Amino acid sequence: MEAGRRLRPWGAASRLRLVVRPGRGRHPSKMVAPLQRPGKKKSAGGKRRKRGSVGWQVPDTALMCALYLLCGVVAFQVYQDENVEENLLTYDIDHLEKTLHQELVGQTLAINRLTKLLRRYLATYFHSKPLVLSINGPTGVGKTYMGRLIAKHFRSALDPQLVLQRSLKHHSLVDLSSLVSDTISRARLSHQVPVVLLDHVEHASPEILDLLGSLVASSDSTRAVYIFLSNVGREVISRSARLPSAHGETTVAQRVSKKLARLTARQHPVWRQVDFIPLFPLDRPHVAQCARLLMEREGFYPRDPRAEVMADSLSYYKARHRLYAQHGCKPVPQLVRRLKENRDHLGNEAARNTMEVAMTSCDAAPFHRWSGIPQGEQ
Repeated sequence: MEAGRRLRPWGAASRLRLVVRPGRGRHPSKMVAPLQRPGKKKSAGGKRRKRGSVGWQVPDTALMCALYLLCGVVAFQVYQDENVEENLLTYDIDHLEKTLHQELVGQTLAINRLTKLLRRYLATYFHSKPLVLSINGPTGVGKTYMGRLIAKHFRSALDPQLVLQRSLKHHSLVDLSSLVSDTISRARLSHQVPVVLLDHVEHASPEILDLLGSLVASSDSTRAVYIFLSNVGREVISRSARLPSAHGETTVAQRVSKKLARLTARQHPVWRQVDFIPLFPLDRPHVAQCARLLMEREGFYPRDPRAEVMADSLSYYKARHRLYAQHGCKPVPQLVRRLKENRDHLGNEAARNTMEVAMTSCDAAPFHRWSGIPQGEQ
């Protein structure tokens, strides 16, 4: 074996250097070793250490640096864990998840996906880019209602001025730019993550989409959550419910999200930075459940049979042996409102009849002029 040759017993990644000591006739300057372990001195009997002896070279400075690095990693991990718990308590994503599951019908996969992304992003404050989500679906699946619930939750958990909720139907380019910039500036001063919800993104002009793209790519908004609500790609989502599939619902949702990403990337570059969350069509049991929830909220008796009648009055299409509502739960609030008006009208008539009967019985007994007490009771 040639003297001075470096051997790496466990690959190139090993930092321990195996050095072979040279035999006689080699100058010490040709040996390559940063800090060599001192060899044994010649004994009284004249015996030397055998040639080609092997020794591990571990510098003390390297050990100290590794120890300091390990302590720093442990301290940073403890600090991160404390910050994660504090941030999760501040934004309270668990309560948001519970509320969405109680109020929304038939969108379990979308709620789980939304809360998972929010929980992962809001666990820390320092980010390299904003979180951009797009909740897409056909008419009546609960996009706008989900946006209202999200905005209501974050307004109660954070400063209301850090939550911006607008519809792109009725806002101009200048107004939207100033509103978003003011919200991000206030959030930067308070060291919190702002939430911007924009509904009806399908009606946004190319100029507004350019503005959104510049806001998302700006260095000032690296710590922000943007949530878009639109029906872009509703045909893709509805078609996925009609076509037979041998995969589970989670796999179908992932495939639909990828299709939406490919479809929207051709329309504008802002969609390339978006995580899509599809909302699927609602079938007849979902519509009946939606009607029951709205009726209970208006004071009707739970499990009212009129909810089934209300669900049967809507139009459906058949796909994969299931009936899907053409317009989802969108007509249900109007039907419940009409039912409430009829109940109030009948209740007012019954109360009016009861009052007339009471007034008639009171007229039969004469009252005192001043005290208002019947004369027979004085």
